Amino acid sequence: MGSYDRDGTLEDFETTPLRQWYSGDLQVDQPWSGMVSVGGGIAKSIGERRYDLSLEGEELSFGFTAPISEMRVWDDPEDGGQMMGVSLVDRHQILASVVSRSSSGALNWPVPGAIGGAIVGIGLGTEDGELRFPLSFDVGPDGRFYVLDAGNSRIQVFAANGEYLTQWGTRGSEEGEFDFGVIGNTEIFLSLAGSIAVDDEGLIYVADVRNNRIQQFAP
Repeated sequence: MGSYDRDGTLEDFETTPLRQWYSGDLQVDQPWSGMVSVGGGIAKSIGERRYDLSLEGEELSFGFTAPISEMRVWDDPEDGGQMMGVSLVDRHQILASVVSRSSSGALNWPVPGAIGGAIVGIGLGTEDGELRFPLSFDVGPDGRFYVLDAGNSRIQVFAANGEYLTQWGTRGSEEGEFDFGVIGNTEIFLSLAGSIAVDDEGLIYVADVRNNRIQQFAP
């Protein structure tokens, strides 16, 4: 990986989108990486590592407690400020907060209880508001969170403050059903796949990977 600042332009690149990590003596492919433009710089994640590339071209590296399967940046519909969220897939929750920088210039990444933020998901489970491996999420124009709850084969919807609102979907191949993969006893992360996106009109698009299709839903 590398980065440089040339003629006032911030640039960043990766030599490969795939990283490996070790669990004991076992090498495991870690396919999750992400990059967003936020707070006047670039934020990126590779597995459990998070990076903040400043306007001066300095790269700061931080540790996280869980792999980041998705990063999103959006405008807060309340005050127009910039928000950032991360999906911590094996902590079964999504964290979001207002974008800010510390006195040293480092980006303040979302953490539980951050000012102006939200915690989406009340823990591991199958009940309303509980999540099992939330691979992907997006935020609609009204500030609602749409979460791809992969382990439960459904989409859950939360208010901007993280409060559970509604859900739809179950495992299957019919319209409105999903197949994001099977959770096994080992390599559970690698067996799940899927993504969700919400456009400016509020239309919801779900990559229903194991069914080889993209489903569209009205808000």
